[in-house]
Amino acid sequence: MDGTDGADRAPDAARPLPALGGSRATPLHAALWSATPASTAAAGQAFNLQPDSLSALAVACGRAGERACILFGGVPLASTLRRGDLATALMPPDLFDAPGLREVRLMDESGLSNALEFRVDE
Repeated sequence: MDGTDGADRAPDAARPLPALGGSRATPLHAALWSATPASTAAAGQAFNLQPDSLSALAVACGRAGERACILFGGVPLASTLRRGDLATALMPPDLFDAPGLREVRLMDESGLSNALEFRVDE
């Protein structure tokens, strides 16, 4: 025993995680592992089609807070955190109507996660 109460020791969650599919996350912030889908087939083409005709995006994540929100190209999406390691959101069609790369992140009480790239093909 070192005579301390352990309060000065960092919890496991404070250890940096390896960058998987994106840049390293700041410790204690949510971390993104992957997005489904990683890209669309073509600009303006729906993906993961839902009954309301909207597309859906899912991101595998870690350490996401209860109020985590997916950001797509900087636009916050109404998001649902499932099991603590999967976040989903419906995608308005105007967010993927033109080709290019979009940044996907999670935002929660602790800040922003690492970024993943989402490719919208021509």
